[in-house]
Amino acid sequence: MSWFTSAPWYGLVIGCLVGSAAQATEAPERTWQQEANYRISATLDDQKHLLTAEATIEYVNHSPQTLMFLWIEVWPNAYQGRTTPFASQQLALGRQEFWYARPEELGWMEALDFRVGEQPLKWEYEPRHPDLVKVNLATPLKPGERVVLQTPFRVVLPGDFSRMGHRDQAYQLTDWYPQVAAYDAQGWHQRSYLEQDNRYAEFGSADVTLTLPKNYVVAATGRLTSEEEWAWLLARSTQKLRTDRFPLEDESPVSAGATKTIRFVSDHTHGFAWVADKRFNVRHGEVTLPSGQKVDTWAMFTNRRAFAWENALDEAAQMLTTYSVGNGAYAYPSLAMVELPLRRSGTINYPGLVGIPAATREAAVTTALAHQVARQWYGGMIGLDGHTSPWLVDGLAAAAQDRYLAERHPNQTLNDLAPQPWGALSGLNAFPQARRHEIDYLAAARGGTEQTLQTNAAGYLPGNYQAFAEAKAALAFRYARQYLGNEKYDALMRQYTTAWQFRHPKPADVQALFEEQTGETWDWLFRDLLQTDKKLDYAVRRSSVSEKTATLYVENVGSIAGPITVSAVRGGKVVQTKWYPGFTGVQKIELANEGWEHLVIDPEHHMPEYNRQNNTIELVTDRRVEPIRVRLLPTLEDNRYTQLFITPVGGYNATDKVMLGAAFYNSILPRKPLRYLVMPMWSSGQRGLTGSFQVAGEVPSITTLGRIDAALRTDIYAGYIRTQPHVRLAFGDGLDLQQPQKELSLRLVNMRFGLQQLPAYQDGAPIPGQSWQRYNVLTTTYRIHQQNALERWELRGELQNKGADFALLSATAEWNFHYRRKSQVRLRGFAGGFLLARNLTNGFRLGMSGSTDYLGDQILLDRRGVTETVPAFLRQRIDDQGGFRGLTSAYSRKGLVALNGAVDVPYLPISVFGDVGYTPDGGGLLTGTGLSLRLLPEILTIDVPLAGSSYADRFPTGIDDVTKQIRFTLHLKQLTPSTMLRRALTL
Repeated sequence: MSWFTSAPWYGLVIGCLVGSAAQATEAPERTWQQEANYRISATLDDQKHLLTAEATIEYVNHSPQTLMFLWIEVWPNAYQGRTTPFASQQLALGRQEFWYARPEELGWMEALDFRVGEQPLKWEYEPRHPDLVKVNLATPLKPGERVVLQTPFRVVLPGDFSRMGHRDQAYQLTDWYPQVAAYDAQGWHQRSYLEQDNRYAEFGSADVTLTLPKNYVVAATGRLTSEEEWAWLLARSTQKLRTDRFPLEDESPVSAGATKTIRFVSDHTHGFAWVADKRFNVRHGEVTLPSGQKVDTWAMFTNRRAFAWENALDEAAQMLTTYSVGNGAYAYPSLAMVELPLRRSGTINYPGLVGIPAATREAAVTTALAHQVARQWYGGMIGLDGHTSPWLVDGLAAAAQDRYLAERHPNQTLNDLAPQPWGALSGLNAFPQARRHEIDYLAAARGGTEQTLQTNAAGYLPGNYQAFAEAKAALAFRYARQYLGNEKYDALMRQYTTAWQFRHPKPADVQALFEEQTGETWDWLFRDLLQTDKKLDYAVRRSSVSEKTATLYVENVGSIAGPITVSAVRGGKVVQTKWYPGFTGVQKIELANEGWEHLVIDPEHHMPEYNRQNNTIELVTDRRVEPIRVRLLPTLEDNRYTQLFITPVGGYNATDKVMLGAAFYNSILPRKPLRYLVMPMWSSGQRGLTGSFQVAGEVPSITTLGRIDAALRTDIYAGYIRTQPHVRLAFGDGLDLQQPQKELSLRLVNMRFGLQQLPAYQDGAPIPGQSWQRYNVLTTTYRIHQQNALERWELRGELQNKGADFALLSATAEWNFHYRRKSQVRLRGFAGGFLLARNLTNGFRLGMSGSTDYLGDQILLDRRGVTETVPAFLRQRIDDQGGFRGLTSAYSRKGLVALNGAVDVPYLPISVFGDVGYTPDGGGLLTGTGLSLRLLPEILTIDVPLAGSSYADRFPTGIDDVTKQIRFTLHLKQLTPSTMLRRALTL
């Protein structure tokens, strides 16, 4: 008899698998489920950061198939180098750290030797996935049979890159041992380790002994059985906090010379993890659940964050009690809550063990724990597949989290979660914490990056996992709970846990339960809201009032016919709320008239409404506009008001001199479908009005090719007025980071010089007195681009047309590559030629040292060449067309080709550049080379040509010759307050 079948809980699991007549809800039939049990003995060497271990794996085949091999996941190999799927995902997520890891920071698993008894087994790594091993069985494993494998293994622990590794002598061990992949009716589910993903593994038992220096505090999956360790932890838990014990966060006591061996036993588990840190403070508590079950609770945290963990045990007791009442009894004998030592880890969640990153505020700790403890049910006890259906795991957990926080901490706001002083300045104290998931969802959905909840965990764009798999799904289940009422919803959740505990249900199973228990069809939730990108959006259209009746006409302007709640408001307070069945088209809703002032669709945010600005109507006036609220600084969208934000702004250029004014705008986050920005400023130089004015938004879908955005913008600066309507079509959905993004844009630039005349240019310098005339340029641009943390490339084709005067066709290619952390190689190529050139003034020629900016796209310090006090303003470089850093007199009315390159010098803010170009009518072959000083990366660069066509004899004759050629590139758009606002408003 194996240790599994002799365990006291064996009968309980078998009962769960086949169903029990004694259960209040009969478990749905699930014919079979595999079983994997582990016995591991491991020793930690904290000088070499090495783990040496032996593993025994008992695998029971409950399937109807005969198995010839087992897939084993050896996830430490994900950290062995740049060729793993984990390394590729890190680049896609925009992270360079692992790609440039030092050899001593890498990690892997070695010394594997799979055997059955004394018989060695043949095994091999999957060629493209070094963290997957295929073990061929010596004899076929028939249905109902079991096999016991043994193997030694060593784990070289990686540095701080993801969920497993070490930071100095603090250790975080997740997925550290050979683990059999899940096998179900769909076959094997062998998967490589990815940071943005969730484990899916078989339930079973784990019996783990750990040997390590004696002064480590260890939190782990399962129940600690070592009595001496129990006593030591309890003694430590009574110590008062002493913040002077470890003065710095990363300082750690010297490891004890003696070691200890401790044992953890875990039942009903699908993974064993542990965290070890000599710095941990320990707190212990005990919770008695409503069922009478006692649960040991532990909190382990460092001194620097101690104040944020002060009430963690009290919160854990309340969470376990609340969730057990709502979801069914907690199944594990203990719960350890840990402040994770790895800074790039995110969270971890294993049966009986949760870990969260360091947090600076108590509310942030409570919020994170509320989600992770709720996840003990859905990811732990029920064992949902968090890879294929992450929305079910994290959506249910986040919905429970929101409810717990709203009931336990009703006055907590988003300001309590925000870092100071930003939270107080941004008005976040006006928003309850329950709005967090709504804001996350709407910010991403309105930003044009919505992904359906059918996306697997690894397939979400950066930030989208939280916005959709967690936030949108949480809103959907909150919607269901509010519609059903707490009592009915809790009964469903308890039945779900009872029926599917330790059994890996599928998404269809939860919908079947809802429909069976309510007698209703739930396609509007599980099909429309949770499987598509359809929107829930009801809008008030008009109202009428009689002596006895208030009538509201509501139109479903979305694409989901979910139930709707309407509230009557009097004296600014919700007095009456009623639910109505969902509908399409327009529906008349009647309420008894009791002197209502407003009727509002869902004022308490029970529904995941996409646009709440159409939800309120004033009964007396039939007005559908919310009262205006003016705010000095921007804040989040508040649907109770028509918001107007005002922010002081300023600027400077040589013509306008100092400019002061204000920006008036209506949207920051979530982005409104229609946005405006009015930014007038008073120019001390022109003694008149300058500024920018803009309106932007999304065009309703008229094509299946992609998304269309449009904007209209006017700029008044430096004696010119520029007006440009702009339309952009982004092809496809833009949701696959492995594929290039493609877009087509069309804009018409109208330039006028009604205030003062603008000069022409010669040899890169303005010539006062030669004016341009008013003109229009139509620009059509096709752009294809892609980037990750390592490289960015872009191809751009453009056609500019100025009526019968000229037509310019050009192509630009750019490639930036990080050859080491923070050091890049930059390459750029340009080719352009005139298809039509009539009456071509100097201002419209192609320039080897950049254009004359006749489209007004650049922010120039001295566009008109009027500077006397700071002549260096005239040396500002425009990095387009030929792109030479040195100043040349090469212009062309025919065509131009150029290649620009630059290489960053490691450890220094200096780049070596080289330029080469050719134009048939502007000097032939031209070259240039020199140094660039990157004072502010991507913002301010000083270019010093040292050789090339900028000099008469290709080399400077002295220092004066060099200083005359120094130029600078200044991307002021990255710094101006108006541009920071536009990032949320424009294309």
